[in-house]
Amino acid sequence: MTTEKGRFMGEQEPLPSTAPEVPHTTDTGDDEEELKFGLHPDNPANFLKLSGALWILMQHTFLDADIDSTDTLIQQYITELLKLYDSNVIKPNYHYATHIVTFAHNFRPLHDFWTFLFEHLNTALKSFKTNNHGDRELKTTFFSEFH
Repeated sequence: MTTEKGRFMGEQEPLPSTAPEVPHTTDTGDDEEELKFGLHPDNPANFLKLSGALWILMQHTFLDADIDSTDTLIQQYITELLKLYDSNVIKPNYHYATHIVTFAHNFRPLHDFWTFLFEHLNTALKSFKTNNHGDRELKTTFFSEFH
């Protein structure tokens, strides 16, 4: 059953495309402490943009408008990151993040095509002791591990 907005009942509304303002604290002279951890005072507000984008992408269903909001949030996050920290913090995963919106548009919810389960399964299978058995002996070894 759908609502008038075209969403399925029970679905959550997407986050707004802009992150809420985080109030700035007064300067206490702890600049050394902030530099020690390397966090810019505006970083929490910027991180909310990334969190909002991930929240939308992790939904089991979403609309094209949600994908557009996600793209905007990711672009704003990376742009602000460059302003706050310079280009030294940019890693390949940030480049990948700019493409994940295209993947979500083409393949729909990430739950439908992510590989975490398969990666976990490979790790689990590699942890079994095979005693260097091959062919049918390997099947017998796995059978005895499971039963």
